[in-house]
Amino acid sequence: IPNMSPYGIQYITIPTQGNSVDFGDMVDARSNVGSFASNVRGVFGGGYSPGPDNDVDFVTIASTGNATNFGDMNYNAFDTCGASNQTRGLFLGGSPNSSENGGVNSVDYVTIATTGNPVDFGDLFLNCMTATSGANSVRAVIANGKDGSSHSNVIFKVNIATLGNSSDFGDQAISKQSAGGGSNSIRMVIGGGGTPTKISDIQTLLLATEGNSISFGDLGAAKSSLGACCDATRAVFGAGVFHPETHTNNLEYISIATGGDTVDFGDLLDNSKTQGGTGFSNGHGGL
Repeated sequence: IPNMSPYGIQYITIPTQGNSVDFGDMVDARSNVGSFASNVRGVFGGGYSPGPDNDVDFVTIASTGNATNFGDMNYNAFDTCGASNQTRGLFLGGSPNSSENGGVNSVDYVTIATTGNPVDFGDLFLNCMTATSGANSVRAVIANGKDGSSHSNVIFKVNIATLGNSSDFGDQAISKQSAGGGSNSIRMVIGGGGTPTKISDIQTLLLATEGNSISFGDLGAAKSSLGACCDATRAVFGAGVFHPETHTNNLEYISIATGGDTVDFGDLLDNSKTQGGTGFSNGHGGL
């Protein structure tokens, strides 16, 4: 489900190419939210509306309809990111003020099946916003954060089942922010982003093996502020902005096992609200 904020939720069926379909609406209009999912629920939290927000909403993925309130994060933030396994979801980092240069190192978690306010999980070892993430059933991996005004190439990891602080995973070959990312249970893919110049590069890493990311292919065009979602086979990248600040509603995908350049998947409903979106699915690698 690509959640292309600030209000609407759209969905796709990942194994079948085609255009997105309307799913419903968020509880309130917010952009730049973080998100994750079990195989039943999708959860998104934080965002910008019209300042940093702490609202958490959820949807039942099998049934289209509007989101329902889940709870409130411990901190207000936009440009946070999310990761999960089947049981627990994490909100990681973000910016607590209206600045594009003001990240935090906070991590909150929820039990996805049970509504309620997120609970403190631990800390990232750097302030981090505009990051992207992937997960298998054991660990979440976070990359592409922005630390203040600097684009960081640091890759973090946390063990989802065990509260605590992050530890080092490796480094990205390219320091960038606002990429689209996701994973199956083996491999994480990270597409596009800004250095701050927008790029088309796709990087990959193996979730079980710490180390640096490597080049894996290219998007159809250089862009940032895009969302992504995955199943066991495909990663789909959606929307984003080109240079200059031109929005796109394009969806494109790659095979996670083989990489290469992306192939056209279809289109979102329009391209007027396609910056600062996010994506989640009920088939990602953490499940």
